Amino acid sequence: MIRIKPRYTDIAIFCALIGMIVLGHVTLGGGTAHASLLMQGAGLSYSQPVNERATDLEYNAREALASLGAAEYSYATNRTAGQYAYLQDLVRSGYLQPNQTGRSLAASYSITFYLPSGHQGFTLVAEPLQTDLRPFMISDNRQVVLLTPSVQGDPNQDWTSVRETENEIYWSSGLYEYLNGFKLLSYDPPLQLRLNREGTSYVLISFSKNREGMYVPDDSLVYIASFAGYMIGDTRQIE
Repeated sequence: MIRIKPRYTDIAIFCALIGMIVLGHVTLGGGTAHASLLMQGAGLSYSQPVNERATDLEYNAREALASLGAAEYSYATNRTAGQYAYLQDLVRSGYLQPNQTGRSLAASYSITFYLPSGHQGFTLVAEPLQTDLRPFMISDNRQVVLLTPSVQGDPNQDWTSVRETENEIYWSSGLYEYLNGFKLLSYDPPLQLRLNREGTSYVLISFSKNREGMYVPDDSLVYIASFAGYMIGDTRQIE
């Protein structure tokens, strides 16, 4: 009997083909779109540890977001209703240096502030100005989150409805607007719109329950109008 000993390259090619088949199954099928997105958000879409490819510019962006999150928290704790602030309000109140802008907070990044209608929460997005850098986000969860583009569309009709409504408003008035917040919170999952100060962009987030049973922003998935798509948040702790 002739025994054929497989070469290392043959095994590697075979494993790569199996991996492509499995990836195709996860991307195109195998459960609901939202379940697939949450799996990716848990880190399954990353082939490397969170910090493996980090550059000095990315570390600086993370540190800037962490500092801004601390400034937001300090600002809110000194307000009776606990409201958070846009960049200009933080500067005016002395929490940031004068003349700061979204592009001066972190080199090679532009940081945009998004708030809900009652300012009871915040989402800050660090958008890279160079193609080799990655975007990051921080919300009132106060954890810096790495973002990556999603391969999926709307998780369900509720997300679709909100996006389509905002698009209609924008094309008719040139600006985005807040929608009925109580109605959005009745969706499954509960949704919320957060707009930038000028009303030229927005983020659509959902809420999930934490260990204490309280609703908190779900950082594993967010729609960002300026990115024209969904972004998956790697919610593993970034060291």
